[in-house]
Amino acid sequence: MGTSGTIVCRADAMVAIARLRAAVEAVVWRGPGGGTDLKNLTARLQLAEQAGGLEHEVSVRQMAELMGCARSTVEASNARLRAARWLLLVAACTGEHSSTWSLRIPRCR
Repeated sequence: MGTSGTIVCRADAMVAIARLRAAVEAVVWRGPGGGTDLKNLTARLQLAEQAGGLEHEVSVRQMAELMGCARSTVEASNARLRAARWLLLVAACTGEHSSTWSLRIPRCR
């Protein structure tokens, strides 16, 4: 990656994804939603690899299928991960497209 941290090629994207995966794996995911949040991020890391960057498109229904849980569980997990700054909603879903999300490592964990 360049000095600004901008992803400019697939190799940069894979480095960014690997860095984020290491940060996710370093956390002890406690509490009632900890395991669910870990599943959520793990599924999103796979989507990020397929998309070629930390930004990816996915619907709540698709996430529920990937995680093997209810849509309401995904929505609650998304809210926790957004509050903890692991997940950023880039663009809400429209009739034609799923929501666009971006993964990030929170500054203060």
